[in-house]
Amino acid sequence: MVEGQSDKNPVILQGVSKTEFECLLRALMDRQHGTQKKSKLAHNQWISVLKLSTMWDFNNLRNVAIQHLDVPSGPLGPADKFALASKYETKKWLLPALIALARRSEPISVEEGRCIGFENALKLAAVREKLAAIREEVRATKVMDWVQRNYTDHRHRSISHCRWLFP
Repeated sequence: MVEGQSDKNPVILQGVSKTEFECLLRALMDRQHGTQKKSKLAHNQWISVLKLSTMWDFNNLRNVAIQHLDVPSGPLGPADKFALASKYETKKWLLPALIALARRSEPISVEEGRCIGFENALKLAAVREKLAAIREEVRATKVMDWVQRNYTDHRHRSISHCRWLFP
């Protein structure tokens, strides 16, 4: 008997769950019937669509999934976007996600470290340390410049002897 001809001999899709496949079919049906802009798929369902459309080279559907997931106010944080971008080759998300993680004031959480991977988390921590050092250097220079402008006496003598305050 040929695979897929009966319920007793189904087509087996390796690495694909029934739920993921149903999400893909739903997205395809929405597009076929012209309702892609008002899709009722949740963000985790769009991740399933991204996975399968990437796996099977459904490029148009993949682009739709990326559009639905690439919402600035959406539930995907920068660590999630980085992980998805790495896994599903969505290169346009990689750099913005890393920049967002590097620039923010909160440290990288343990969960985010797990999400982006140990090596990436360590590299990101090094970038964050360098950015912090640069910010501190700029801050000290600005303070010294302000002090220089505002606390020079009437004879325009410099207070450069105070540089030791801001090493």
